[in-house]
Amino acid sequence: MLLLDESRYPRTELRVTCTSDDVLGPISNVPPEAGPRYAVRYEALKPGACTVTDRAFVVTVEIIS
Repeated sequence: MLLLDESRYPRTELRVTCTSDDVLGPISNVPPEAGPRYAVRYEALKPGACTVTDRAFVVTVEIIS
């Protein structure tokens, strides 16, 4: 789960790229957060690597099993 501030990390600029399209799956039933924050959640579906980027950060996650 990522909890981000919309004013600093706009949802429209959030990008997730993975080694394969089926490494991560979005979780849609995320409870709302008090603004200006928002939460995004993903579940690992298989081993691989994914990079989450916005204008101010880069995070790489490696799923190993």
